[in-house]
Amino acid sequence: MSTKHKSLEHIQLTGQQINGEFISCTGIQLVRILEVIQSFFKGADWYVADVSANNSLSGLFSALSSDLPLKVGDTDKLIQLTTQIDQFLSGIFLYVPCNISNPVWSRSFDTEDEPMDSLGDVLIEIRAFDTSYFEIYASTSDWIEIFVNHFLRKK
Repeated sequence: MSTKHKSLEHIQLTGQQINGEFISCTGIQLVRILEVIQSFFKGADWYVADVSANNSLSGLFSALSSDLPLKVGDTDKLIQLTTQIDQFLSGIFLYVPCNISNPVWSRSFDTEDEPMDSLGDVLIEIRAFDTSYFEIYASTSDWIEIFVNHFLRKK
């Protein structure tokens, strides 16, 4: 379902919509979302905050349970880390243009917090919400339409 949230465009995707699974927020499902982003968007890095999973977090993800976003790197790096996760319990994934080396964060990053009226420096924000669904926020409806077309209007 695509909805308007304050001044942001927003979509919620379940496992059923992403890859036909009845469980949601799996690492593989996030990879599918990231692959769509990677095919349309370039030149940005991922920052991650408030990550928890139902299996042990390994590698860089083990340091990413912070309420402040930490830089992961490009989409390939986030995909590599995400494949290690069975299912996310929470997590905020922020796609920021590479030319912004020190994004200014004007809020806390807890998955259950409401998003702000504006994404600021963030192009796309993905939230893994309580194993129920992924939320994707963008400042333009054109970007959300990409996800609608890919996941909700399957051929």
